[in-house]
Amino acid sequence: MLNCTVKLYSTQETLTAGHRSSETHTLLYEGPARFSAPKTSWQQVAALEGALSGSLQVTTGTVLQATTRAEVTDWKTGTTTTYEVSNVGHAPDGGWGINLGARV
Repeated sequence: MLNCTVKLYSTQETLTAGHRSSETHTLLYEGPARFSAPKTSWQQVAALEGALSGSLQVTTGTVLQATTRAEVTDWKTGTTTTYEVSNVGHAPDGGWGINLGARV
């Protein structure tokens, strides 16, 4: 069941003399998604360690492999939270599974 709106971004960093001088965020996808909290035991352990915040399921034809950042807006509360993306995988149903890391 869809329960949020998500904006997925790819981040490009510019380095000057070995230091980050700027960041550019490119919007890859904006639309409905399903956010789920950690369910399995390994996901819950990763969440306690701060390495995993949850996961998103997105159905789109857009290639999302380069996603580095996600803004999730909960439909029930209206709150928006930004996360680092730790992993993106193509699901068998043609959608995408996205593991969310730490909050930004």
